[in-house]
Amino acid sequence: MKVRSRDGKGLIIDFVLVVAGVMLALAVDEWREESQRDTQTRKVVDALAEEVKRNADELTRSLAYYRSMIPELKQSIALMRDGGQWQWPEGFDAASEPELTKAAYDSAVITGSLPRFDIETIRALSTLYNGLDSFKSDLQQYGLAIMQTDFNDGLRYLQLMQARLDGVVRHENTLLKRAQAAAAALEAESTRW
Repeated sequence: MKVRSRDGKGLIIDFVLVVAGVMLALAVDEWREESQRDTQTRKVVDALAEEVKRNADELTRSLAYYRSMIPELKQSIALMRDGGQWQWPEGFDAASEPELTKAAYDSAVITGSLPRFDIETIRALSTLYNGLDSFKSDLQQYGLAIMQTDFNDGLRYLQLMQARLDGVVRHENTLLKRAQAAAAALEAESTRW
């Protein structure tokens, strides 16, 4: 029995077709994965933009409240210094703190989408969210200092509250500027995806 051998030309054509088919399949697979990454990144950009907007809105609301309370606290302090009774300023809520979130940022880090962003966007987001962490830590420190105060010393308590609010206003002003910068960076980023 005689086995027919194929000519060299036919083998080369078969080899080229197999290689081309494999390369085409790899290219299609890579395109599909890149498309999925782009879709995921777009969702993360949108979620971050919404979160930054909510945080900026919350900071704006909180700043208005704290700014209105500082003169009230000063008036209560002046009243106590003049021998008046200890009193809370009208409308004062010692537990009022802005509800700032960072779930979308954490999601961006976990999904690996953040490294796909422009460096300026990453910088703006990192600055904002690191500032949020620092702000929350400072709020805890203010709270601990106030909790350790003798509540029978109303003047000292009001002075600590005023110092707390002054610090909160400074932090929130900074955070609001950072949120605005992050929002602008995300707006530019959204055109990329």
